Amino acid sequence: MDELLELEHKGWQSLCSSLAADFYGQLMTENGVKILSPGLSSLANRSSSR
Repeated sequence: MDELLELEHKGWQSLCSSLAADFYGQLMTENGVKILSPGLSSLANRSSSR
């Protein structure tokens, strides 16, 4: 649990210091997936069909 909290904290620090691309680029896999709530997912589908 401590490892996850530390990672979360470092993630927020990277977002606040404009280093998020480097930080998350090192952690994420090439086939990463973003999980959206149903409302956001339907908005994303609507905008991609235009």
